Amino acid sequence: MLWQNKNTNYSTSPVDDNHLLSKVNKYIDLSFTHQLVIASYNSKHGRPSIDPEIFFRMLMISYFYNINSDRRVCQEIRYNVAYRWFCKLGLEDKVPDHSYLSRTRNRFGEKVFEALFTTILNLCRKHGLLESNSVMTDSTLIKANASLNSLTPIEAKAAAYEKVARKAAINKLGPPASRSISNSTHISKTDKDASLAQKEGSPRELKYKVHNSIDALSRVIIDTKVTTGKTHDSQVYIERLNHIRGKYALTIKEAIADRAYGSRAIIETLQKEGIVTYIPLFSTKSGRSVQEAYQAGFVYQKQKDRFVCPEGQYLNPYGYMANESKYYRSKSSICAMCKQKDACIASAKKSRPFTKYLIRSIHQELFDKTLEAMQEPTFIGKLKERMWKIEGIFAEAKQLHGLGKARYRSLERVQIQAYMIAVVQNIKRIIKQLFYVFLHFLNMPNRIFLTYTFSTAPVVLF
Repeated sequence: MLWQNKNTNYSTSPVDDNHLLSKVNKYIDLSFTHQLVIASYNSKHGRPSIDPEIFFRMLMISYFYNINSDRRVCQEIRYNVAYRWFCKLGLEDKVPDHSYLSRTRNRFGEKVFEALFTTILNLCRKHGLLESNSVMTDSTLIKANASLNSLTPIEAKAAAYEKVARKAAINKLGPPASRSISNSTHISKTDKDASLAQKEGSPRELKYKVHNSIDALSRVIIDTKVTTGKTHDSQVYIERLNHIRGKYALTIKEAIADRAYGSRAIIETLQKEGIVTYIPLFSTKSGRSVQEAYQAGFVYQKQKDRFVCPEGQYLNPYGYMANESKYYRSKSSICAMCKQKDACIASAKKSRPFTKYLIRSIHQELFDKTLEAMQEPTFIGKLKERMWKIEGIFAEAKQLHGLGKARYRSLERVQIQAYMIAVVQNIKRIIKQLFYVFLHFLNMPNRIFLTYTFSTAPVVLF
């Protein structure tokens, strides 16, 4: 059967109006959660269930206050009047068992939590928090709920290793050199989706990676995606931007990200779509050799596809490299007689010391434009802004809401954790926005009474 509506026995609210939970209860009507889960209930069979809104309220408490244990959150609700009131539980009502949280979470699955995130995001849109058309993206590693001791050799790799070991023993060569643990040779028995990863200056551990995109003005999280820890930032970037534009019908006119997203393919794709990019090149060497040649006096003649050195001699195209670059080389007979041959910045091989050559990428024009843009004050300012905005979102999520470590195991369940953290962070942005709206009307010279309908009870701003 479906759930039964509960009436609590509080004559007045036991929670101060300035309390976070009081503001959430006032401004966010969580009754919409019934529609999110209606397909998971049968109206004709079974006993009446606990109201699913209570489930979501209990989860919100656990994420608002970083209570990372189902058992502990139930204990906290049992003894905290504010938590009881927020969960619509009276003083004498029994708090649902911790097993109810885990069973219900598993039954609903990732799709329900994605729908919850989407609904809160639409509320952000309703309050004008998604109007900048500028998106900042970054990722962070989070520790998996599994240790290195859980690693076990992958069967196929282990069999190959044993075959080599037996062959070496027969030939009396001794055992093969000790192999290192890697994602290609080992997998965690505890959490098969977790992978080995590390950030510079930190130990290698089993981790996941959370990729977030935010509105550059309001700092509302508009997308959150969990991948294995070994996934590179750039691998899912275009896919997630397309997801944002497709699912949420958001227009993206500006993309801001760090160097990890600065591949040629990404920058080229975004610029072809008319998106202004503030993304530095991935490699500090991209296009740099040609830039150095320009500074030394070399000139590239686009129409004839050749370089002219400071002495007026030509370096003509010679061949292609595997990395989408082209060789340009001079005539050794001319360079051998040059007075500047020792000071020339063009490269030379030991076998042909008087043949100078330059390497130019076939995407050099894109690199040149990006390198030039990277020196502009606006570009530099956007990257500085990115540092405190989206990295601040991750810092808030880790310190206050439990993103530092995965609560659960498997990609699907860690994705649920990411959705819930994004939900509570976005709710905080909504409350902050409504507070500023209140101050705006409060400071109007000829303020009027205005009824602002957003929750079950209208809120009067004056």
